[in-house]
Amino acid sequence: DYMRYRQSIDAVRPLLRELKILGEYEGK
Repeated sequence: DYMRYRQSIDAVRPLLRELKILGEYEGK
């Protein structure tokens, strides 16, 4: 279902962004 796929992407994207920020912070 495309709409369910879109909703899951929108729900996960902020989490992935936070993980990316944490990874860059720990890398410094």
